[in-house]
Amino acid sequence: DLLSVSLVASVATTFAGPAVPDAVRWAAPGVSASLLLIFMLYPVSAPRWVLLAQAAIRTAHVVLWSFVVWVASRLFGLGIPLEVMLVNLPIILLVQSLPINVLGFGAVQAAWLLLFGEHSTGPEILAFQMVWTVAVLFAVVLRGVPFVARITEEVRDGTS
Repeated sequence: DLLSVSLVASVATTFAGPAVPDAVRWAAPGVSASLLLIFMLYPVSAPRWVLLAQAAIRTAHVVLWSFVVWVASRLFGLGIPLEVMLVNLPIILLVQSLPINVLGFGAVQAAWLLLFGEHSTGPEILAFQMVWTVAVLFAVVLRGVPFVARITEEVRDGTS
């Protein structure tokens, strides 16, 4: 995941221009290059092409997710440019995965405000982030509902 988000942020920094902080402009490509080097030199049990394919698919997923969040933010009325979303959302995804967040709430709100604060007001950003997080949580629960009966049956029968 770190390789994927740093690759997306690295490529996006070339298009985002001066909106990207210098720390991100240098850190994202540095992290990407370091991880790729380790990835290629460190002995692994799986074929490298499989690992590279997994990294490519995950990178495409981060790009797609960034685009979907950008479209949703535009529909919500935020003025975040696409290239800024592609640079900053990967960072937010990393912050969101930290164990200091509970169900997508915690330090991630500070990251949203810090990274997108110059493109919209704080209350607008927090409102979008809250609505987006609740919508995604609802979608995940809704996606799992059809499987509850079967899983409950498997647990009851001891076949799981």
